Amino acid sequence: MKIINFTLILLLLMSSCEQDNNTNKGIKSSNKRDLEQQVEAQKTPEEDLREKLDDNQRKGLDFLKEALSNSESEFNKFLNEEESKIKEALDHIQSELAKCTGNEAVQQKETFKEVVKGALEGGLDNLKILLIALAIKTTNKTINLQNKFHKQNLKCRFKKENTKISSYK
Repeated sequence: MKIINFTLILLLLMSSCEQDNNTNKGIKSSNKRDLEQQVEAQKTPEEDLREKLDDNQRKGLDFLKEALSNSESEFNKFLNEEESKIKEALDHIQSELAKCTGNEAVQQKETFKEVVKGALEGGLDNLKILLIALAIKTTNKTINLQNKFHKQNLKCRFKKENTKISSYK
């Protein structure tokens, strides 16, 4: 009887130790899970945004990061804007970059970088307005020439009309 009691007590102790070990394993695995979640939570805003962007928008973001390489605070300010505004701005940047072609493509891109850098100082809303203005300015060189020609033509007509009017008096 003493041997049976001793054996039962020994088995009881061993099983309780085993349960304690299993509990510790559960705690350790939950700690690992928590650490993994914390690592995911520590992603930068840029990494979070990159996951949500398509390839063209990522290219626009790379261009923007390169343009704002000296001003990390401006880039972070840009990343803190609404996601829809960011995507719209990146799409617009990418469409403007697609227009930079030909012999002067490198120079056009550098100029565009400077414009973007200056535009972002006024906020994301100003960026789009200035980019549209730049697009109009760069793509409508012929319109400017036509306007100059039209103004000169109007001046000539006005002078002719004035001479006709003065001749009636």
